[in-house]
Amino acid sequence: MRSRSFSHSQLLALMDASDVIEADGSGLKVGALPNGDFLKVFRRKKWLSRDMFTLPAVRFARHCELLHERGIPAPRIRDTLVLNDSNQMSAVTYRPVAGRTLRQALAAGDVSERRMAELGQFIARLHDEGLYFRSIHPGNIILCDSGIGLIDVLDMRVRGWPLTRGERQRNWRHFFRTREDHPHLDNGLLAALMAGYNHRNELPVTDFDWEQGVRL
Repeated sequence: MRSRSFSHSQLLALMDASDVIEADGSGLKVGALPNGDFLKVFRRKKWLSRDMFTLPAVRFARHCELLHERGIPAPRIRDTLVLNDSNQMSAVTYRPVAGRTLRQALAAGDVSERRMAELGQFIARLHDEGLYFRSIHPGNIILCDSGIGLIDVLDMRVRGWPLTRGERQRNWRHFFRTREDHPHLDNGLLAALMAGYNHRNELPVTDFDWEQGVRL
């Protein structure tokens, strides 16, 4: 992982040169650079946080490297940008994962039951290997030719043991929390997803109710 020292003004210039992909009230979060790489900007939101000890850009890059080591497609980090005149921001440049998000594919009606079964097995593998990706949802899962990948992986913890049942339940709650995905998850796709997970482990979800949320 290569780390480069940047000034705040240099980062702002890089942001200005990017086409906005995602932004919030604070400004650009993800942008496309002219060379095809992506720029992801992290801003420190709280004074007292673990960002004081390890910059989020560094954690993001480490998580991407860890996933690559396990053969899981993830952003390919080019540079970790550490500001030499501020600890309020950091950034990474990376090559994005080729493919579509699960959310995009579901909305287009392009997800088969076989693919959903593969996804269930993939999530079971994450849980069994102690990878607690707390922000898992269809918008952060990439369907690609080389398998199933993950993006936006800052909010991930690596355990030295399989996830507990409670952690698995919370992970599934997050997976199903976005209501825009619900109309595209018919009974056949849900059954395939469950069957795929159960192929490796016992699914900790017993009932799905879109009005009341996921019952565990």
